[in-house]
Amino acid sequence: MRSRLVMAAMLPVAFLGFFEVSVIYVIAPAIRHDLDASHTATQMIILAYTLPFALLVVTGGRLGDLWGIRRVFLAGVSGFAAASLLAAVAWDVPSLLAARGAQGMSAALMTPQVLAAIRYLVPAASRGKSFALYAVVACLAGACGPLVGGFLSQTALGWRIVFLINVPIALIAVVVGALCLPGPGERTVKPQIDLVGTLLAAATVLLLIYPLTTGMSWEWALLPFAAVPLALFVRHERRVERAGGQPLVSLGLFRVRVFTAGLIVSVLVAAIINAFFLLFVILLQDGLRLDGPSIGLTITPWAIGTALGAMLATPLVRSSGRKALAGGAVLMTLGTAAFVYVVPAAYTGGGSQVPLALALLATGVGTSLVTTPVLDLVMSAVPVTEAGSAAGMFTTFRQVGSAVGVAVAGAVFYVLLGDPAVAGREAYVEALAITVLLYVVLCLITLRLVFMLPRSAATAETAAETADVPAPPTPATPSARPVALLFPGQGAQSARMAAGLYGHVPVFTDTMDTAFSLLGRDGEQLRAEWLGERPSALFDDVTRAQPLLYAINCALGRTVIDWGVRPAALLGHSVGEMAAATLAGVFDFEEGLRLMRDRVDQIKDSPAGGMLAVAGSPGDLEPYLSGHVVVGAVNAPRQTLLAGPAEPLDEVRKRLVADGFTCRPTRALQAFHSPALAEQAAASVPAWHAARLRPPALPLYSAYRPGPLGEDDVLDPEFWAAQPAQPVLFMTALDRLLDDGDFLLVEAGPGQGLCALARRHPAVLARRSAVTGLLPARSGDDAKDREAVAAAFDRIHAEGHPLDPAFLVNLEGGSCRTQQSPTG
Repeated sequence: MRSRLVMAAMLPVAFLGFFEVSVIYVIAPAIRHDLDASHTATQMIILAYTLPFALLVVTGGRLGDLWGIRRVFLAGVSGFAAASLLAAVAWDVPSLLAARGAQGMSAALMTPQVLAAIRYLVPAASRGKSFALYAVVACLAGACGPLVGGFLSQTALGWRIVFLINVPIALIAVVVGALCLPGPGERTVKPQIDLVGTLLAAATVLLLIYPLTTGMSWEWALLPFAAVPLALFVRHERRVERAGGQPLVSLGLFRVRVFTAGLIVSVLVAAIINAFFLLFVILLQDGLRLDGPSIGLTITPWAIGTALGAMLATPLVRSSGRKALAGGAVLMTLGTAAFVYVVPAAYTGGGSQVPLALALLATGVGTSLVTTPVLDLVMSAVPVTEAGSAAGMFTTFRQVGSAVGVAVAGAVFYVLLGDPAVAGREAYVEALAITVLLYVVLCLITLRLVFMLPRSAATAETAAETADVPAPPTPATPSARPVALLFPGQGAQSARMAAGLYGHVPVFTDTMDTAFSLLGRDGEQLRAEWLGERPSALFDDVTRAQPLLYAINCALGRTVIDWGVRPAALLGHSVGEMAAATLAGVFDFEEGLRLMRDRVDQIKDSPAGGMLAVAGSPGDLEPYLSGHVVVGAVNAPRQTLLAGPAEPLDEVRKRLVADGFTCRPTRALQAFHSPALAEQAAASVPAWHAARLRPPALPLYSAYRPGPLGEDDVLDPEFWAAQPAQPVLFMTALDRLLDDGDFLLVEAGPGQGLCALARRHPAVLARRSAVTGLLPARSGDDAKDREAVAAAFDRIHAEGHPLDPAFLVNLEGGSCRTQQSPTG
């Protein structure tokens, strides 16, 4: 209900923000007449809104990230309402200029908050539809400006009603926003504005937008000068990122292929749509002398197609993935190309207008099929903490794309048209038909870019958070970043994980053999299960997975330490926290194995259960939770693990799938991190009381009590015993770790699940911290295990840590298997 209210209030506000950009061109002549304004003053009235809006929208988005969506949105909408009222009662040109400038600045605050709110509040199952509505609203606002403005300016209030209607809509949005939007208390980032970045970005956009929107050819000479503040802006933002500050724009976002490709697609579509409809309306108004109702009737097929495409986009993309986007791009291209023939046939050849209507319909459908899912991908590919900044960039790029499209296409159109005063119907039609060829080229480029997007748009967000995204190249730094070791937990296990190191890396081999020896007969069975090609059905059971994960994590951590690296921090996920505590010296490896055996004995006979990975935030999933099914782990802003007994968890899974959530069961046969294991956890308290616990010798971070562990927690047996039944807050723990410094994060465990999570963190995207894994993303190839370890060794060495190159020689050398190891 909350998200629906937000959408109902904010989408009209988004419409107004873009509508004000396009409607002014139609009402400008009436304003000039009523206020006795010169042509220069009229041009300034147009720019008074467009320039502040384009210049400050990125800053407005960043303010939402830093100060909270609600605070910035309410300030923007309130200012927009007041400025609109002032514009409606403006008595002369200066007062209208002031009102329009205030409108533009207010729109720059409120508009990016709409996308950020969708990203932040709307459940994953509904977000695609919400982004679809936003895309339709943005397109309709640009296309309907000339049409609606023409109708409204003919009413009794004339052009003033265009500004007056903004006031009640904005006031409703203020009330809903105050009740439903997140306040500043829900944001944890300390507000800090990048003033230098803001000024450089504004100068860049000014030198781009101003020449393109004035229509004066001599001012186009300013365009090349935009490169100077742009270069300075990029340099400054990089410096701010390296210093650990809060840049206006996170440049790391542009290394996310989905974000960059989607952004370019949005720019191209904005250029196509805005330029075409401006010129098409000029053709209908000036070339064909049609009145407002006739123009509206002509454009109606496009509006219908846009709405139809928006309704079809979400189900088609969910079922067909990227093919639906490609189909939309093809349809948009064919529909656009058809204008070359159908416009002359309809208006100079005496033919039917049905082909023109079909071309408009096809273009509308195709445009929606492209823009709707692309917008979802663009915003879903960014961390929630960067949503406002990304929304601002999205809006700015759309404005730049629209301005460039209108300027270039307009220049070509008027060169072909000649003198408008003497041009006839045929000249207008011919000029438009030839200009359309430019749009066809842009459509073909858009089609090519679609294939840079994920194959499955419906699971783009999950893929972005869990896929094996290669770490961006990190430049050499004057001093080595300290190493922080990350240890994965239940669900990371797989057959023959790290088996390629067994017998090749002495420390790893000795640690594993010690574990198997101390576990006795169970150890021999565990070794056979681990090294077997086909593990049994019990491989994911607590009796196999937990001891093996604990041993492998410890063995890999010891390997890194054996290279001469002293970890600056240790952070584990689930059972990985026990490995982190072992390497930090809280208890030794042998004691850890005894405690692990006790944990296994307590949990092995618990009722069947499991964990479910869901692409959604805890807030999204709250309606599906019960006393049995709870949030077991929060790994990323939209990557949550639910945990509980088998039957209730399966019922929740069915409901989530029916509602459009992406779900994936994890490899667990028990309900870890849920109250279902509370009794078993309590039964382990005596074993932990018998253990000798020591203060950590290395900084130890916890995912159960996110942040550095104090001595009271470390020495508390109940804290450790309760962990199997407690939720894992890995996202918050990683935030705390990276707030405390810049690190080279090394995942010392099977797979690269934690690497994938860390690579989505703003500190890593900003290249302040970096990520690498000791093992490949998938196990099963012994040679690739050794290659991955060698690559990690090189990565740590390249960072500036002095390591012994002899390790690499030994890695490729002969066997180091012990007497306890099987032959081979």
